[in-house]
Amino acid sequence: MCKLTKTGGKEIPFAVDGIDAARRTRLDLDDHSCLNAQAPGATRPGKTSRALARVKVGSIMARFPGLTLYPGRMMMDQFTRFGIYVVPEGAFYRIGAAWLGWDCVARQKVTRPDWPELPGEDALVTAPRQYGFHGTIKPPFRLLNGTRPEQLAEAVAAFCGQQGPVSLPKLEVRRYGKVIAIVPTTPSAALVRLAADTVRSLDRFRAPANMVDLARRRKVGLTDWQEGYLRDWGFPYVMEEFRFHLTLTGPLGDKADAVARGLAARFRAHLPAPFIIDSLCLMGEGADRRFHMIHRYPLSGLRHTQDCGDAGL
Repeated sequence: MCKLTKTGGKEIPFAVDGIDAARRTRLDLDDHSCLNAQAPGATRPGKTSRALARVKVGSIMARFPGLTLYPGRMMMDQFTRFGIYVVPEGAFYRIGAAWLGWDCVARQKVTRPDWPELPGEDALVTAPRQYGFHGTIKPPFRLLNGTRPEQLAEAVAAFCGQQGPVSLPKLEVRRYGKVIAIVPTTPSAALVRLAADTVRSLDRFRAPANMVDLARRRKVGLTDWQEGYLRDWGFPYVMEEFRFHLTLTGPLGDKADAVARGLAARFRAHLPAPFIIDSLCLMGEGADRRFHMIHRYPLSGLRHTQDCGDAGL
């Protein structure tokens, strides 16, 4: 956390994401001191100040590719829950976000495509739209009292710096329980381990599940193992019960097979093969009840690096 000077001599805290989160890189505070943030009712800064701010931002971004600056407490405190997701990039992400009508990276609504062979009603994607186009690694959770979002962000950065990418040879669109989802064609022990380690490593930030959440999870009927995971980790489908998927619809009835075929045809050309998971994203649930990307952290370590398709899962 550092401070950026506002007009009028006051200061506002800003988080610097991707810098020093894992104690790997240092920036002098002087690099930030001249970035002018406009305060409500403050005198508009002059052209020289604004130009200097742009130069300094450009200089910092050039020195640290992939860096994002976001308002610290002003932004992080607006989220009610946090999660760790795999969020695709490129054409694969764009078609998924368009189908759901929500771009969690740009944090804005997008126009859904008009695909005549598929039902156009919004109800089809209402449930997954809330979370954005993603694959869950650590399910959404509320922060434990006494912990700060900035501490969580720092822990995620440090964790991701120790993990390596995971490669999934192929993805497919198919029915996944009552919904349609994109799933790996073969199981991945490496991905299961990555997800389990993420859950364990970051669980110290999770507030215990409340009775309402526990009752909702138990409605579907849980196995003994799933009940144990629900008590221990706040979610029943973790560890050996984890199944990676990117959800495309809410629960469907008789039209599920037809919708699956239509989505498979639309997504086929955009499914990467292999699909490389080389980053994890810290997500936050905003006041709009939708999840927004806070930051993408590269998996820059060596653990879990493996071509998947492992037997035994």
